[in-house]
Order: sequence, then C-alpha cells, then structure tokens
Amino acid sequence: MHSGIPAELTGRAVLTTYYLLCCTLASLFVWSGWLSLFGPSFIAEEFRKWKYPDWLRVAVGVAEWIIAGMLLVQLLPRLALLLATAILVAVVAT
Repeated sequence: MHSGIPAELTGRAVLTTYYLLCCTLASLFVWSGWLSLFGPSFIAEEFRKWKYPDWLRVAVGVAEWIIAGMLLVQLLPRLALLLATAILVAVVAT
C-alpha cells in the first residue's frame, strides 16, 4: 500500500478512477457537512424534531468534513469510508 492506496489498485487508469471517486465523495461530504453546520434552518429543525441534541448536528457536520479531508489526503481512506458508512446508516435508520 502506498499513500493509503490499497495494493490491489494498480495501473494508471485504475488509480485515476480511484482518485476521482475519492474526490467526488470528499466533495459530497464537504457539501453535506456545510449543510449540517451552516445550511437552511429546516435541517436544525429536523434534528430537534427527532429529539437529537443540537451538538449532534454540529458533530455530524464536523465528522463529514474530517471524512472529506481524510479522503482527499489519503489519510486512512478505509477508516474514512467506515466512518462515512456509519453516518449514512444512521441517516437511513432515522
């Protein structure tokens, strides 16, 4: 494994696709984190409606930004995807 890239990913086309996918996912998590932190008021209202504390909305937004950063700099990308999966499963379960 080099720079967090799994060893089974070899070849220029595969690496390019891998980086594009990571960048796309990172941009989605930056956008989603921004919405959680600074987005429309209905998002905060939804958290209150589900009886979640306000700090959880902030924690989710910050976690999404951390995930995006981890994907962009290839710092533990598998951990980043695990955290992303946990957030998305929680969203679907709610």
